[in-house]
Amino acid sequence: MASSLPFVLLTAFANHSSGGNPAAVVFLQHDLPPKILQNIAQNLNQPITAFVSTPLGSKNDGTATFGIRWFTVDIEIPICGHGTLAAAKAVFTRHGLVSEKVEVIEFLTVSHGVVTARKVDGGWIEIQLPSTIVEELSLDEKNGLQPMVAKAFGKDSIAVNFIGKGGKGFEHCLMVELDEIENIAASKVDANALVSQDFCYQSLMDSRRIFE
Repeated sequence: MASSLPFVLLTAFANHSSGGNPAAVVFLQHDLPPKILQNIAQNLNQPITAFVSTPLGSKNDGTATFGIRWFTVDIEIPICGHGTLAAAKAVFTRHGLVSEKVEVIEFLTVSHGVVTARKVDGGWIEIQLPSTIVEELSLDEKNGLQPMVAKAFGKDSIAVNFIGKGGKGFEHCLMVELDEIENIAASKVDANALVSQDFCYQSLMDSRRIFE
């Protein structure tokens, strides 16, 4: 039997539909298997799709709690900033979902605890994400990864200042700092170039998110 789920398309970090970071927000009526969530994300074909659960209660009149998961078209990711902003906006503006008294939304994540979104002056939304300490990769790891970063940018070589991996809870995330001589804005990134069977660094399998 066919069923439907309400969803909205938004752009974070922008005040118009043609800018910012696009995201889809899907409101779940009940829990669904990850495989189905992945299929929905593929069909919506957005950089990120945030799945928001039904309300999970609240600590007080000013706070509401929801579960949240984030999917790209390829994989589930543990956390997403612009997907959280989009989800918060969708929750705050969806008629009848939360009381007008609610100023704070607590999103319960699968692996990173609570992510908080709150209304601030001027109609803005502020989010608070978990933090980590980035550890620089060894020289061998950096030398193995740097050619793949260059390939992702369609180049033979690229000026990289720093490559680091996240600490606890972010072990599968990488941070790459390119030198200012590189024109990132004019670059078209092929994230698939960052996945290689020849480079045995497990965290790399999720490295496409460094360009999110």
